[in-house]
Amino acid sequence: MKKRRVVITGAGLITPAGLTLEENWEAMANGRTAISRMADFDTSSFPVKLCGKVKGFDPNKYIGNRKNLRFMMKDVQYCLAAVRLACEDGNIEPGAVDPKEIGLYVGSGESEVRYDRFFRAVGQSLNEDGSISYRKFGSLGSRAIYPSFMLLDLGNNGLCYSSIEHGFMGISCNFSCGASSGFAIGEAFKAVQTGEADMVIAGGHDSLVSCFENYFHYAATGMVTKEQDPEKGMKPYSAERDGFVLSEGAGFVVLEELEHARRRSAAIRGEVVGYSCNCDTHDDLLTPDPEGEGVFYAMRAAVKDAGADISRIDYINSESNATPAGDVAETRAIKRLFGKRSYEIPVSSVKPVIGNPGAAASAVDFVVSLLAMEKGVIPPTRNFTGKDPECDLDYVPGVSRRKQMAYVMSVNKGWGGQNCVFVLKQFTQ
Repeated sequence: MKKRRVVITGAGLITPAGLTLEENWEAMANGRTAISRMADFDTSSFPVKLCGKVKGFDPNKYIGNRKNLRFMMKDVQYCLAAVRLACEDGNIEPGAVDPKEIGLYVGSGESEVRYDRFFRAVGQSLNEDGSISYRKFGSLGSRAIYPSFMLLDLGNNGLCYSSIEHGFMGISCNFSCGASSGFAIGEAFKAVQTGEADMVIAGGHDSLVSCFENYFHYAATGMVTKEQDPEKGMKPYSAERDGFVLSEGAGFVVLEELEHARRRSAAIRGEVVGYSCNCDTHDDLLTPDPEGEGVFYAMRAAVKDAGADISRIDYINSESNATPAGDVAETRAIKRLFGKRSYEIPVSSVKPVIGNPGAAASAVDFVVSLLAMEKGVIPPTRNFTGKDPECDLDYVPGVSRRKQMAYVMSVNKGWGGQNCVFVLKQFTQ
């Protein structure tokens, strides 16, 4: 079966760096951090002080069906906003494309459980020894729980409410894992490429900046930075790196079959030519394979899927979570795939600007890779200081770099060793 060409005709971003593509790109290209100290709760007794917080967001500007807002967590609101922005960027006006033919693939993170909703109920349901009395819970505790709490915590709320908002009735799917927004884009790419759909809006959303997310990610993973200064929040590939900054946001793109895009005279921003996903199968769910085995195979498969040679890759937008083991493993995988040429390929990340937005990170990186290729500018890796002999590639320190790029690669990882890699191509007739 002949593969159809898949082009990108729209994109939308909501991140701590901005609420438009232009705002985001301006901050990222200039390496201007949007990381700040947490202000939503008292962090005096917390070891973690920093976060990437979306600022100035008004859901009423993006969501028409406002009665549904009471059932949306903030990351779901970001989802609807980013979907709307992608549609506007892709010139998908009401009536221009039949919404019944538009697909929607959404990646979400863990539902943001608000444990404080249960504290009063649990307090009223305890036995003297501290165990739960289900009799007390049924008669007393259950009355203290917000009756619609389950509707707020559904992992597919972004997909459902975006579909309701826009009337999308085409092919749809929801993904939930660390790199789920990348899987959503990748599977949407395959759906368009194979003819299952002509247009799919794909991406994802997440928020990791609540009190409980902060505590559990720090305690459970040990991968969250203890840095106190927002200007130095994340330090990928540097000797003193100690982890990432928890963040939030959403990113979406419009993927479209080439002839379908041409028929509606859509502006084409770039082309998706390769995609691969796999799992490390490393024993530890958090620590990556020391040699980056899974990332290596995913990168190699994505290049093969693109029908390109590794010599054609002009830039790599990397995972770079600023963890001691993760950055080394990723660097080793790049060296293994590209050999001597690995020292010639610019590798950079915008996470020191926005933090790690969890399940939304893959989609955000996809859009950043697209913008870099489109504008011929590689964003810098903020806070890179070097001094780690294992991390000795060209990480574009300091300032952005002008470079014409025909092919770019976006590399992402999620919890449990899930890898997701894309190859994008500058669009040519």
